[in-house]
Amino acid sequence: TTDVKWSQLTLNAEPIAVIVPIPDDVVADSGLDLWAEIKSELTEAIAQVIDNAVFFGLNRPTTWPQGIFAGATAAGNTVTATAPGAGTPDVFDDANTAMTQVEVDGFTPRRWVLSPTFKGALRNARDTQKGFLYPPSGPANTGGADAGWAGQIWGVPAFVSMLGMTGFSGTPSANAFCLDTSMFYCAVREDVRFEMFSEGTITNASGV
Repeated sequence: TTDVKWSQLTLNAEPIAVIVPIPDDVVADSGLDLWAEIKSELTEAIAQVIDNAVFFGLNRPTTWPQGIFAGATAAGNTVTATAPGAGTPDVFDDANTAMTQVEVDGFTPRRWVLSPTFKGALRNARDTQKGFLYPPSGPANTGGADAGWAGQIWGVPAFVSMLGMTGFSGTPSANAFCLDTSMFYCAVREDVRFEMFSEGTITNASGV
């Protein structure tokens, strides 16, 4: 005999808001549809804020769990790449080690999230004769096998964030995440809502 137990999960929704002031003369003199332009930019900015909070814990609400970077570091599930000049870097060995850490903990690697820097390291992978493992026609059936333009590393789908996530280049920093996304849930309680105001008061964090 054994027991089956359920635990309740709570999704904590927090708001993200921004005000973009535009002078009236800019609106009057512009030949563009500024409102349409701003909407698309704000949508990307909101996505960047969420990514930074989820992956790196940057400006995360206190009701949210710690970022993935901090959690992985605390668990000892990190891989430090070979520093330039300190040896021969092996990006595929690093990727394999990261995946193994996920598997040893009892999970299945299901998704990679990469920085453009890590994507560049994959693209620049070479054999002992300095030949590229990834010709323009697609990945060679050598070394990383499926890694490359198809968006896979060892058969696991990979996604490269081009939104300029702060943690990919700042502090804390990481070049790649290997995740079991079946254990990861992110939801949006309300879609992005836009409002235009012709008057209002804008203050900074100090109330000025």
